[in-house]
Amino acid sequence: MEKHNQNKECKNIIEQLCEELNESVNSPFCTEVQRHLEQCSQCRVFVDSIRTTVFFCKNLVDEDVPRSIDDHLWKILKLKKPE
Repeated sequence: MEKHNQNKECKNIIEQLCEELNESVNSPFCTEVQRHLEQCSQCRVFVDSIRTTVFFCKNLVDEDVPRSIDDHLWKILKLKKPE
C-alpha cells in the first residue's frame, strides 16, 4: 500500500470536497474519502487532474474567436449554435 504525505493543499481539497457535499470535514464520509486518497494513487491522480482542469478553467482568457472558426466548430460538433 502506497503512503501519501498529506500537505496543506490536500487538506484544503478534502475540506472543499466535503463542503460541496454539505459534509463536515470530520464526518465519516469525509474521513473515509481522506483515508482512501491517502492510500490510492489512482484516485489522487484523478483528483489532481480535476484540480488542474478547474485551475485552467478559472484562468481562461476570454478571447473572441474569429467567426469562421466559430461557425466551423459548431458544424464539426454537430451542435446548434445559440442565437
